[in-house]
Amino acid sequence: MSDQVRQAKDRGSVLLQAGKLAGALEQFQRVIAAAPTDVGARQKVAEILVRLGRRPEAIAQYLDIVRRYAEAGHLFKAIALCKVILSHDAEHQSALQLLAELYSATRPAQALARGAPIAGELDARTVAAAAAPVPSAVGADDEYELLLEVEADAPAPSLMGGTLPVIPLFSQLSRDEFVGLLSSALELRTWHPGDAIVREGDEGHGMFAVVQGTVGVHRVLEGVDRKVATMGEGDFFGEMALMSHSRRLATVVAETEVVLLEFPREAMQRLIASHQGVAVALDAFYRERLLANLLRCNPLLAPLSDEQKVELGGKFEVKSYQPGEVILVQGQPGDGLYLVLRGTCGVIDRSGERYPTLGEGDAFGEISLALEQAVTANVRAQTRVVALKLEASVVKAMVLTNPQARATVASWVTQRLARTAELVSRRSALDQRV
Repeated sequence: MSDQVRQAKDRGSVLLQAGKLAGALEQFQRVIAAAPTDVGARQKVAEILVRLGRRPEAIAQYLDIVRRYAEAGHLFKAIALCKVILSHDAEHQSALQLLAELYSATRPAQALARGAPIAGELDARTVAAAAAPVPSAVGADDEYELLLEVEADAPAPSLMGGTLPVIPLFSQLSRDEFVGLLSSALELRTWHPGDAIVREGDEGHGMFAVVQGTVGVHRVLEGVDRKVATMGEGDFFGEMALMSHSRRLATVVAETEVVLLEFPREAMQRLIASHQGVAVALDAFYRERLLANLLRCNPLLAPLSDEQKVELGGKFEVKSYQPGEVILVQGQPGDGLYLVLRGTCGVIDRSGERYPTLGEGDAFGEISLALEQAVTANVRAQTRVVALKLEASVVKAMVLTNPQARATVASWVTQRLARTAELVSRRSALDQRV
């Protein structure tokens, strides 16, 4: 950034804080003339134009910024500014149509030439979920400031060879579905460092996508709160609550100033009523996410290379079971590894010992395969169950040949023997009391 541009920005900020909007506008327009890729200055111009009552000009500036974000591969940031446009003009559809043209499933197949790199830190004034009005009072109002950051002069990291990235869920929608999702079923939310966005055990009402910032994922393990993951721009969380009405499996805490897109369940249900393709896309997205989590987190599968996980992911098959149907039979050889997509399964052995119920996202069947032993309990569908199954032969050929996976099996043997000894001891004590 040249000294001239920096000085103009500083003067513009001082004038804006003093409520001298015309002077501030002139300074930020000078910045744009000297540095056309400085989207932060363009955003300030748009904000000032709104406060001066020149909304058509402001919307034109916002549209230009949306296009720049979109063509640089930052879809979620482009969506955030679309919500700003809609807050000023609820009928304005051109920005939504632009994003649908570039990112929906019906976008042109040819690659889009990458535009000029975006420079600077980008200040975008939002209204949280496009519900609160933009303040009309003269002077700066930081309550409405939303900082969107892009590394100066750096290409979008998700772009490959100048083509736009495929965005999970969004790129599976038709243009009409895409526009419907953006205009009527998404809310823009902001959180401060330390804020709990969702809490483990609470009832879930939707899922989220990270527009900007980082969040930490925490779970209570053995009575201790532990951070298990960090998520940033482009990551999704909470999809299980959206799809299955389940309670939150983890607490998610804002680690920085965080901007999120929220997918509320009620709004999504209304959208699905008129756009059935959204339900199909959501279901595919949900299944892919569960499978990805299994491959990443299951101790038997996590040690595999990325290439092996991709190959393995293509070998799962969808299986359906009716309520009461037995999936695994105690005493029989294990026939595969299962991942529950829908429904719940009960687990009980011949002695009547009950184990925790298996729900959506849970995996089972791998222990008998890994230990090369018969199944030790019956697994029965309690409701209609949809599961992904990986055949036993595939598990043995592609997973159990991995040294780390074999080490995991060894630890399971120790745990299994200890658990069996504890059960025998407990039953013996009960028999003696009788």
